[in-house]
Amino acid sequence: MSKLEPQSICNLLIGRKNRYSQLLERARRLRRLDIWVASLLPASARDHCRVANCSADTLTLAVDSPAWSSRMRFQAPPLLRQLNRRHGLGLNRIRVVVQDPASAPPPRTRPARLSTRGAQLLREAADTVGDEALATALRHLANRGPRSPR
Repeated sequence: MSKLEPQSICNLLIGRKNRYSQLLERARRLRRLDIWVASLLPASARDHCRVANCSADTLTLAVDSPAWSSRMRFQAPPLLRQLNRRHGLGLNRIRVVVQDPASAPPPRTRPARLSTRGAQLLREAADTVGDEALATALRHLANRGPRSPR
């Protein structure tokens, strides 16, 4: 008898014709659409808009407030043209819905970056503070940022 090795659930579902593989493929398609839509939106709108659904000819976008709903309705026609032209989707309309922020996914966040000047100021503060534990912590933080050219 051969020993069975653990396999990824994703690998088990790929290529099989069952409802789980269809669900996985639909999730992948919606994720791909979300990436495409985000790439075509202005930076200010990316954290407020997500692909919620896509039927045969309608893309549904979920936004987090009525104000963003209004803005997206103005941006929908050029967005629709670009999606169809670049990705050959054959969509006829974009529907915009307001999603309750409590049920919305958390906004994408970018990691904070420490500037060269910020790191330099932390090093200077560490050199002048009397508490050695605090000075060590400040130096540790400063070392996470870029080094200033000397």
